[in-house]
Amino acid sequence: MTPAEPANIVIGTPPAQDRPADHRRSPVTMRLLLLGAAGLLLAETGPPAAMAQERAGQGSPASTISTAPVAQLAPLPPLVPSWPATSPRPAPAWPPIPAAPLAPDRSTAPAAAAPPVRLSAVLKAVTVDLGGDSGSNVYRAIWHDVFDQELAIRQKFSEKTNRPVISTTNVFAANFDVPQGKIVVSATDVPGNGCQSYTNIGLSPSLMTCPMRIALVQSKEIKIIYPSKSFPFSIGVNKEGEFDNENPASRTSVTLDPVKKILRTYLSQAGPHIEGFALNADNTTIRLEY
Repeated sequence: MTPAEPANIVIGTPPAQDRPADHRRSPVTMRLLLLGAAGLLLAETGPPAAMAQERAGQGSPASTISTAPVAQLAPLPPLVPSWPATSPRPAPAWPPIPAAPLAPDRSTAPAAAAPPVRLSAVLKAVTVDLGGDSGSNVYRAIWHDVFDQELAIRQKFSEKTNRPVISTTNVFAANFDVPQGKIVVSATDVPGNGCQSYTNIGLSPSLMTCPMRIALVQSKEIKIIYPSKSFPFSIGVNKEGEFDNENPASRTSVTLDPVKKILRTYLSQAGPHIEGFALNADNTTIRLEY
């Protein structure tokens, strides 16, 4: 289509032949005529370039006002709820979340009692050289003062009687390994040290009471932590009169609780004639400090 030809509009004062000779227009009238002519020109030629840029999204000066008619949108229908107006809105039906199992409360629960720890050993006879090296024999190191004194007595007796020196003796010992080192329980039957055997007088086939020492043995130190002048114990003797460590009927069991540090002895055969000693009973209870 070919755009319509713009109408010839004359702006200004009409020719003299078109108006009376004495007619004069006032300034207000002239302004109104100019505004009317500009409106007709805008309707025929379209908006100026600034308005075209605004419609194209390119922005426009703040003073430009669009005169294009605005299309009227149809009114929206009113919102109607899907539930009755008088009833509350139903809550969404979410699937239930399974509850996690509760962990046991260990802050106030009593701690389970630890099983009792008890170390066991059997008192056994060991032959020791009275004049041996204390550095290589732990029993010689524990009893060195008693052994040195006993060895001197035997040497004098040998000189008077021209008999050979008996340089050995017996030690009855039980050992326990603990975190602090080694606990060594030992008694000696040195005659001059106050050892008493009830076998010789027929009161018990294997009961003895002798001096006893308990020592804590470490790598560079031996410390006596408990001494006793009269330690009762039972030891088996065979037909030849020698000590028998394998005789289950005559032995002394020793137990140590390393946590409470309590040592106990149980005599398997103490003999009914000795007051204060019972068969398989706890005859000695010692609390240690180390």
